[in-house]
Amino acid sequence: MRSLLCSVLVLALAPVAAHADTIRIGGETKYKPHALVRLKAEGVDAKAALLWRVYPSKDVQRATSPRGVLEFAAHPSTYEVELLVITNTDGTLSVEEARVSVTIESCTPVPPTPP
Repeated sequence: MRSLLCSVLVLALAPVAAHADTIRIGGETKYKPHALVRLKAEGVDAKAALLWRVYPSKDVQRATSPRGVLEFAAHPSTYEVELLVITNTDGTLSVEEARVSVTIESCTPVPPTPP
C-alpha cells in the first residue's frame, strides 16, 4: 500500500519536476542608484499566468511593462524577486517558481574639490 502511494505521488509530481528547471528570471542583478530594474521571465509558456513579487515591497514603485517583464524602481538595497508561473495543461494546474536577488547600489556622494 505504501509503495503504491509513493508511486502515485511520483507520477503526480512528474509534470512539475519536468519543467521546474526551465523557468528562469533573466536580467542584471546589480543596478546603479535611481536606475530602472528590468527583469524578464524566460522559459515560460505563452499561455501561462505570471505573478511577480518583490521583497521587501515597501517603497517599490512598479512600472507598467509588457507581458513577461518586471520593471521597478526602489531605494538602494537588496531585493528578492519571485516569479510564480501558473499553467493549466489538460485540466492539471501547476505552479512553478523562480527567484533572484537584485541589488541596487547606494549613492556615494562626490566630495567637494578644495579651492
